[in-house]
Amino acid sequence: MTSSMTSDQVAYVRYRLSRANETLESARLLLAHGDLHSAVNRIYYACFYVVEALLRTEGLFSRRHSGVMALLDKHWANAGRIPPEMADFYHEILDKRQAGDYAPFVTFEPQKVEEWLQQAEQFVRCVSELVVRALPEQCQEPQ
Repeated sequence: MTSSMTSDQVAYVRYRLSRANETLESARLLLAHGDLHSAVNRIYYACFYVVEALLRTEGLFSRRHSGVMALLDKHWANAGRIPPEMADFYHEILDKRQAGDYAPFVTFEPQKVEEWLQQAEQFVRCVSELVVRALPEQCQEPQ
């Protein structure tokens, strides 16, 4: 699987890892400035980007957010390759992001957003480690 990754696939995976970390930083700044809806959006997207990187290490992808979630569930959570709590968090933060972006009158508590940010930081760190281990050996330089 990983040994057959092309240089373009490795570049895409690295790009998504970079985007995940940049987006976490954006979430931190937005939270610090009290923009809770935008912070929740960025928290979700940081997780989404790192999951996309993980999927690509095995040649998987989906054009839909629900498809990305289903692939994570099927190939990692249900297969015991990640703890169920990680998949649960990914489901929860997608729901929060969708509510914040599309539902009227949704508010978020700063303490909850801070908690989700901390969970997202752990999620991104753990999934990034899986991604880096899945890269071909010559591509495993630190991120």
